[in-house]
Amino acid sequence: MTNDAMMITKIKNIYIMLLHAISKENISIVDHYLDDNLTEKFRAIIENNINNNVKQVYRQLNISDLSVLQEDENYITFEGTAKYITYFVNRKNNKFVSGDDKTRVSKSLILKFRKNTVQSKVLFKCPNCGAGLTINASSLCPYCGGSIDERFSPYVLCEIN
Repeated sequence: MTNDAMMITKIKNIYIMLLHAISKENISIVDHYLDDNLTEKFRAIIENNINNNVKQVYRQLNISDLSVLQEDENYITFEGTAKYITYFVNRKNNKFVSGDDKTRVSKSLILKFRKNTVQSKVLFKCPNCGAGLTINASSLCPYCGGSIDERFSPYVLCEIN
């Protein structure tokens, strides 16, 4: 499952959405993919930026060479390279404050996901056919094949290097 191209693409998208959420100052965009501790950590980052009258901007986001580093029954750890331009602008006038708004940085990335602990308790209905479902790894209804709400993902991001 973890070497599947769809899973790798999904992990890349989660990370990019997280950086986008910081730029948009709205962690709810991605909080259903994060465990509670990471949600609070990134909420605090956003609040700190607001208190300092700055907005963090991310541009030209890309994740490359993402692969499974380690996997066991409860965790999957991915490694790769994150590339982006990041800097801070004034919240009121969007003028440059600090950082580098021209150079794309390249950083090693480690993303650790754990099995969603709510998974065995959550029962919900398919939005397409109404069938009662529990969380599954594919995010597809086994009855009609329709997409299932991503907040019931079988894994949540619990650590970022």
